[in-house]
Amino acid sequence: MGVLKDFNTSTVSHSKAVSGVSKFSIVQPGMAYRGTCRTRGCEGHGHSVICNRGHGNHLINDDIVNDIPKCPCCQAVFTVEDVLLFMCNAKVTVHTQTEEVSSLMARGDDIVVLGQRTKNEALFSNQRLVTIDTTGVGRGGGGGGCSIM
Repeated sequence: MGVLKDFNTSTVSHSKAVSGVSKFSIVQPGMAYRGTCRTRGCEGHGHSVICNRGHGNHLINDDIVNDIPKCPCCQAVFTVEDVLLFMCNAKVTVHTQTEEVSSLMARGDDIVVLGQRTKNEALFSNQRLVTIDTTGVGRGGGGGGCSIM
């Protein structure tokens, strides 16, 4: 089973949402996966693409093993480079020999980015099991259907 490599709550960064630029990079409220589409002929080929999962309980490992992260244009599975949180409260649990739990909040145009994007390197190993529970927050200046900067 592939799981996120070195995924911990200290690899958190922030980005800003902007008005929708392309249909393949739109992030909706809740949790989303980001990767790069590798399908030739797809509108999103070579670009960052977003697979929105919304609010609820997400077992990242199960989503990856079951080929859930797909390009919104061509529906081809992509390798997850990082996880995005937008307009939500999130409880992130990283299960290892000890459990690491973090509470995160993304409000307004803030996008919380979990994991680390690395060029030509898959972010998977057999060392991390990650669950993310999200609930909605008020819009507070942001809106659904925005692209990530």
